[in-house]
Amino acid sequence: MDTILVPTAMGGALDKFKARFCVVGTSQVKGQDYFESFASGARGTSVKMVVILTVVEGWIDFHFDLKGAYLDSNIDTDVYVDQAAGLDPVVGPNGERMCMKLDKAIYGTVQAARLFTKKFRAALVSIGFEVSLDDEAVYRLDHKLGRIVLATHVDDGIGGASTTAVLNWMYDEIIKHGFSFSQQGGWHTILGFGAKRDLVNRTVTISAGGHIRDLVRMHLADEVASTLNPPTPTARTIMDLQPADLGVTYGASHLKSAADLTPPKDALLPMGDVRDFSLFCTVDSDLPGKGLPARPDGDTTFVDKQSHRAQLGYTISLAGGCMEAVSRRQHSTAVDTAAAEMFAASVAGAVLVSVTSVLAFVSFGVLGHQTVRIWCDNEAAVMAANDASSIKRLAYIARRVRFLQELVTRKIVVLLNIDGKQNPADALTKHIEPKATFRDYMARLYNATASLFRFSHTTSMAHPAENSD
Repeated sequence: MDTILVPTAMGGALDKFKARFCVVGTSQVKGQDYFESFASGARGTSVKMVVILTVVEGWIDFHFDLKGAYLDSNIDTDVYVDQAAGLDPVVGPNGERMCMKLDKAIYGTVQAARLFTKKFRAALVSIGFEVSLDDEAVYRLDHKLGRIVLATHVDDGIGGASTTAVLNWMYDEIIKHGFSFSQQGGWHTILGFGAKRDLVNRTVTISAGGHIRDLVRMHLADEVASTLNPPTPTARTIMDLQPADLGVTYGASHLKSAADLTPPKDALLPMGDVRDFSLFCTVDSDLPGKGLPARPDGDTTFVDKQSHRAQLGYTISLAGGCMEAVSRRQHSTAVDTAAAEMFAASVAGAVLVSVTSVLAFVSFGVLGHQTVRIWCDNEAAVMAANDASSIKRLAYIARRVRFLQELVTRKIVVLLNIDGKQNPADALTKHIEPKATFRDYMARLYNATASLFRFSHTTSMAHPAENSD
């Protein structure tokens, strides 16, 4: 099949016509028309690590988009397609309609993304990049001209370079390997989120404003769609806010007993009127001093009435900027608070094993080897993690306890007790009152001023701000 695209410029004026030949990949049969379709992209936390280290080191930030990514790779099996409609058909010697055999992957083929990813990874490795063992979409280059850290997501690359010379050299080498760029420059967006960097103060702000407005269009269409530009709701879902962390954190903390990852209208309403809603990642140059703290929390107060599962939340920060924040139901049923807290700490510990390895990789071995402090507000959970004899009351989750004890023994993590009122991860597991406490928690998690989180339920939803991402 063929597709005609009509892109429009600002204001709705006709920009240009585009024609794309694509196939209906839904008719492809696995094992016959393709074998594998998985194409990796860097974890959101890994991307933020690259961003934070670039900012802290004062390196040159860069972002590139490769042109025609899905059209670059040779197809890995025999795939035959019909001729495009609307064109004079090519016929055989007996007048029969002919079909076409693909030489390269094209739009719509199931394996196109994977084939491109494999080809681009091979090119980067041949240039001299090393690939992380814990996140295969994260790369580093140690060259005589300088160093580069890079995270990729299909045809997008986000990273930092220590010198202009090594950055230009990388671009030239990628072009020599047959790729071309549709976009090159600094950070304007990071995986669809707006990005603003302050070189003087060494800070970066990742904005989720555009995603929030899309969610408002979808979930509050009756209330505000007629006042938005464009008014048509998009296909994004609430889960698109997960990489922003803050949106999920805010929504989950205001769901009371029905806490879930899908904020209802009463959580989206105040978000839709925020005029400058951003996820602040204000980093500090003292990386070893700030360390890599984790703050888990488990709560049985807002247990799910059907499954009896408690709420789980944790945050992981680097250099004062929150890299990851999670709020969801625990996988198992906790009979008391100590078990819920231990479950949350073990989940955070499991994630930290990967996070610290990627951190050591992108920092060229400088970071990632220090013991990570996990701040837990349950004394029983802390004692059980640090003392093998304190497991009796938690025997039914013994594997998780032993796992944490092993991490402590190997000095990967250390559990420290913290006052429950001082643990901002509480905002990820329960409804926080008064609102001032919630704002204070968020300010500490995201190293921002508390006024940023002053959401108003009384302001009109008639004219939500249309700031750029």
